Amino acid sequence: MELTQKQVNVENQAIFIADDMLIVGCDIGSETHYIRAIDVRGRVLGYGTFEFSNTSEGFENARAWVLKLAAKMKRNR
Repeated sequence: MELTQKQVNVENQAIFIADDMLIVGCDIGSETHYIRAIDVRGRVLGYGTFEFSNTSEGFENARAWVLKLAAKMKRNR
């Protein structure tokens, strides 16, 4: 199904990234995942990629990494 131009315009208006946001991308694997944080200009923040396992503990570690990085970089969203 293709979107109409009006739907595309509405979708684009909904996308808003502010300077105080931490943007986190995730590469998902079956056993191991990797996350990396960037700023609004696409610059890598922190110490590159964070690797974590596909377990509850792994996700808690990833959450802690993101929160620590957000505080360090003064990002509140």
